[in-house]
Amino acid sequence: MEPLPRTPAAAVVLDMDGVVTDTRTFHLRAWTQLFDEELGAISAEAPPFTTGDYERSVDGRSRESGIRAFLASRRIPESAITPDLVSRLAERKQHIFEQLIAAHGTTTLPGASRVIRALHSAGVRLALATASRNVALVLESTGILPLFDTVVDGAVAADLSLPSKPDPALFVEACRRLGVAPAHAMLVEDSEAGIEAAAAAGFGLVMGIAPDPRRAAALRRADADVVVPGLDALEIGPSGEIFVTGAPDPWVLGFDGFDPEAEPTRESICALANGYWGTRAAAEDGASWAGRSPGTYFAGVYDAVVDGPSTGDEIVNAPDWLPLALRPADGGWLTLDGEDLIAFRQELDLRQAVLRRTLTYRDRSGRETRVRFRRIVSQADPRMSALQATVVAVDWSGPLTIRTGIDAGTLNTITDTATPGSGPGPRRHVAIRESRELSPDAILVEVETLVSHVHISVAERTRVHRGDATLAPEREFATKDAAASHEFTIDLEQGRPVVIEKVVAVATSRDRAILSPSHSATTRLARAPRFADLLADHAQRWEALWPYFSTSVEPAADLSLAVNVNTFHLLQTLAGVTTELDVGVPARGLHGEGYGGRVFWDELFVYPVLTLRRPDISRTLLGYRHRRLPEAEHAAAETGRDGAMFPWQSATTGADVTPDRLFNPLTGRWMADHSHLQRHVGLGIAYSAWEFYETTGDTEYLAEEGAELIVGVARFFASLADWDQSTGRYSIRGVMGPDEFHDGPPGAPGHGVTDNVYTNVMTAWVLLRAADTARLLSSRPDRGPYQALGITSDELDRWAHIAKNLRIVFNADGTLSQFDGYDALEPIDLDRYRSRYPTEGRLDLVLDAEGDSTNRYQVSKQPDSLMLLYLLSAEELRELLGHMGYPLSADAIVRTVERYSRSSTYGSTLSNVVHSWLEARRDRERSWAFLERALQSDIADIQGGTTRYGIHLAAMAGSVDLLTRCYTGIETRADMLWFHPLLPAEIDRLEFTISYRAHRLSVSITHESLGIVSADGYADPIHIVVEGEPALLHTGETRTFEL
Repeated sequence: MEPLPRTPAAAVVLDMDGVVTDTRTFHLRAWTQLFDEELGAISAEAPPFTTGDYERSVDGRSRESGIRAFLASRRIPESAITPDLVSRLAERKQHIFEQLIAAHGTTTLPGASRVIRALHSAGVRLALATASRNVALVLESTGILPLFDTVVDGAVAADLSLPSKPDPALFVEACRRLGVAPAHAMLVEDSEAGIEAAAAAGFGLVMGIAPDPRRAAALRRADADVVVPGLDALEIGPSGEIFVTGAPDPWVLGFDGFDPEAEPTRESICALANGYWGTRAAAEDGASWAGRSPGTYFAGVYDAVVDGPSTGDEIVNAPDWLPLALRPADGGWLTLDGEDLIAFRQELDLRQAVLRRTLTYRDRSGRETRVRFRRIVSQADPRMSALQATVVAVDWSGPLTIRTGIDAGTLNTITDTATPGSGPGPRRHVAIRESRELSPDAILVEVETLVSHVHISVAERTRVHRGDATLAPEREFATKDAAASHEFTIDLEQGRPVVIEKVVAVATSRDRAILSPSHSATTRLARAPRFADLLADHAQRWEALWPYFSTSVEPAADLSLAVNVNTFHLLQTLAGVTTELDVGVPARGLHGEGYGGRVFWDELFVYPVLTLRRPDISRTLLGYRHRRLPEAEHAAAETGRDGAMFPWQSATTGADVTPDRLFNPLTGRWMADHSHLQRHVGLGIAYSAWEFYETTGDTEYLAEEGAELIVGVARFFASLADWDQSTGRYSIRGVMGPDEFHDGPPGAPGHGVTDNVYTNVMTAWVLLRAADTARLLSSRPDRGPYQALGITSDELDRWAHIAKNLRIVFNADGTLSQFDGYDALEPIDLDRYRSRYPTEGRLDLVLDAEGDSTNRYQVSKQPDSLMLLYLLSAEELRELLGHMGYPLSADAIVRTVERYSRSSTYGSTLSNVVHSWLEARRDRERSWAFLERALQSDIADIQGGTTRYGIHLAAMAGSVDLLTRCYTGIETRADMLWFHPLLPAEIDRLEFTISYRAHRLSVSITHESLGIVSADGYADPIHIVVEGEPALLHTGETRTFEL
C-alpha cells in the first residue's frame, strides 16, 4: 500500500454520483433519452447526444447548466436557449431519472460505505457536495447519509445562487460549513468539471475516481493529484491516513521526496520532448544549486567542439525557458534545495506526457506555501511548450514576488566523461544576438551557435490568473548575466489559489517557411492560447498515438510501468520527427548531452519497434541517412573504395564526427579512441532499409531511397573485401565490430581486426539483399530507378561470389570466433575486476588505468558473434553460413552463446537486450533476468550514474522489442509474417498491435494460443506462418491458433 500525501486531511469532501453511488449510469441514460426525444425538434442538424457529451458538458453540473452547455456545443443560438426551454428539459430529465431509480434501485459503489464509515470513525469531518438534487432519493436506504457533517446539494446551491462546476463555489461552501479551509481538505470527484473546481478552490489533495484508463487520463488532464478506479482501492488508517491499495498506476512514474543526488537522473528520465526539441525535468526555480542541470536541446542543432584535446560536433544546450521563481514576502526564493521544502512529489504522466511537481514549503515564520507545477512540450504544436504553477498560501496572506524569464547562459555540462568526445569542463555554444521585452508580459531571446551559426529564438509569455480574472501587476524588465526576466509582485489571499501560466514559442534558422526565427517565435506566441487549451490539444495527439504502441502484459506488476516508460521516451523522441526536420536517431534522446547527441548505430534497435507499428516514422528517419548518401559516397572515395561508407558517428552533414580521444576518469587523462573503424554502421543501415521493405512491401520506397542505401553499402563492403590467395577466400581487414574492446591486435591499437565475424556475415547478408533489390526493381514496369543504380551483371556476379566466399573464422572448440586471432588472446579473470571495481562494464578504462589493454584478452563489452543471433534467427544464420560453405550445428550455436556470455562484461545497455534475446529459447529464466535489467536500464540507472547524461534510447526500444518480437517469434522474411511464440513463465498474456503490409493486426498470445485480428480495410491478403504452418489472412478476419 502507498500512503497518499497530505493525509490525514482535516476534512474530506465527496461528490455523490459516480463516487459514492452508482447513479452515474442512470444519469447518462436519462440525458441520452432526453436528447433523443427533444434534440431533433430544437435542431434537425444537431448530432445526437453521446457519452463524450455527458463527460464534457453535463457531468458534475446542475441540470440547467448542463443543458445550456450541451446545446451551446451544438451551436444552438443563445437566443433559442430560453429559460422556459431549459426549465422544461430539466424537469423532463429529472422525471426520466426518477423512473430509472424506481425501476432499478441504487446502491453505493464498492468500498464507498466502508471508506466513509472508516473516515467518520477516525474523526475526519465529511461533506457531501453534489450538484444533484436527489440526495435523499438516492441515499435514504444506504445508511450513510447521517455520517456526513454537512450536505451541500443542488437545492442548497440554488438557494444560495452558487454557480455550477467548474466554479468552485459548491466545494468552498462545503468547506465553510465544515470550518476547514480547502487547503487542509481532500476532495473526491469523478467529473472533469469537478476536478477543475477542486483545483480552483485550492484543495490540499484532489482525488479522481475513474474506472477506465481513458477517464483517468481526462481527470489527470483536469489536474487531479491522484486517480483511482474507485473508493474500494482505498484503505483508511486509525487516524484517518489514506492508503492506495493494489498495483501502482502503470502510466505514472512517480518520485516522493527530494534527493539532490538523484536529481540529475530524474531530470533525464522525466524529460519532455516532441521530436523537434526536448527539455530536461530541471526545477523551475532557476537557481544554480548542485544537482540542477537544465538542458533544452533542438533536434539536429549541433555545434563544433573546438577547444580541447578532443573535437567533434555535439548537440547544443539552448536557452533555458523554465525559470519561474517565487518569493513570499519577507522570505527567500523558494528552491528545491532550500531548507523550507517540507514535501515533494514528482510525477510523469506517460499517457499524456505531462510532468507534475507538487511542493510544500514552510518558512521560519511557520507560513506554509504549496506550489503545483504542470509542464508540457507540445506534441500538437512542436514549437510550443507551456508551464503552469498553481500557488496557494495555505495559512497566510501577503505579497508574492515572481521572477520569470529566459536564461541564455546555458553551458554544455551534462556529459558523461567516459563517453566519446567528452571531458571535464563546461562548453559554451551560443552567443546572445537579441534580448528584449516584447510586451509587458512577454520576452524574446535570440542566440546563435558559435561555429555552425544556427539561430535559436525563444519567446515566453507569463500571465497570472485568480479565478476568472487576469491580474495585471506592474513589471520590471531586466537583463543580467545572459538572462532576461520580468519581476513583479502580487498579493496572495489565504487559501485562494493563483495560477501562473508561462507559454513558450521557439524557432530556429533550420525551420522552413519562416521570415526569421524571432519573427516565427513571436508570431506563434502572440497566437498561442492558454495552458488548458495547449494541454488539451497535446493530450489529444498522445491519445491518438498510444493505440499503435501500447503493450498489455498480464500479470502487469512493475513490468507494465517499465514498458510504458521505455515506449514513452521512444515516442516523444521520434514520433514527431518530420522529413523537413531532417534528423536521425539520437543515441541518448533529446534528454542530455551524452555521446554529444550524435547519431550512432542505435537505429538498428529502434526501427523494429517503429516499422512494425508506424512505418511512416521509420521511413522519415531512414531519409536522414539517404540525404547523407553523397557524403558517405565521398568518404568511401577518399579511402579508395566504392559505394557508401557511413560514419560511426554522424551529426549535421553526415561527415564523420567521431572524436579521436576518450577521457578516462580513472586516470584523469585522455586515451586514443579508434571507434571510427566501426564500419558496420552501414550494414545496419542497409539491414534496416531492407527490413522496412519486408515489413511494408513498399517497393516505391526501394525505388525512391531504399535501393540506393542498400546498393551503396553493398558496393562499399564488396570493395572492402580482398581476395586472400592463402585461404582461398575474401577477407575484410582494418575494422572494428560492435565489441569496442578490440581496435587492433595486441600491441597495434587502431589497426583494426581482420575478418570480424559480425562484419563478414552481415556483409554477405547485405550483398544477397542487394541482389534481391536489383531483381525486384528490374521487374517493375518503370525500370528507371533500376537503371539509375547502374548495376551490371558482372557486379551481380561479384557480389554473389563474395557473399559465398567471405572468410569466417572459428575457434578451436568449433565456436564462432570474433575475429582472426581471437582464440590466441589471453583469457581474463573477470571476477578479479568485479571484486575491485563497482562495475567491470568499462574494462577498457580499467585496464588503461593499469597500463594494459583489452586488445590482449578474450573479453567483450558486447560480443560481435552474438549480435548476429539478434539480427538473424538461428535458422536464417545457419542457412546463410551454409550458403557460405560453413555448416553450423545447433550445438555450435549454443556453445558460442555460452562461451561469449562467460567473457562478456555487459558494458553496454544493449548487452542485456541481446543476451535476453539469445537466451529466450535456451534458458528462459536467464532470459527473463536480462529482460528485467534491460527494462530497468534507465529507470533504475543500472550503469551507476549514466542516465543523468541522457536516456539509452536503443536499450529502451530493444526491451520493448524483446517482449513483442522475441517472445512471439515474429519475423518478416520471404514475403511472410512468421510467428514462433514462447512466452516466459512470468507472463500469462501479451497483447499489442502491429502493422504488416497495410494490415493492422491485433495480436494476443497466451501459453496455449495465438490470436490475430486483422482490422477492416482494403489490402491484399497476407501470408502468415505460425509454428511452421502457413495460413492466409484477409482484412477483417480473426484467426486463432493453438500452440
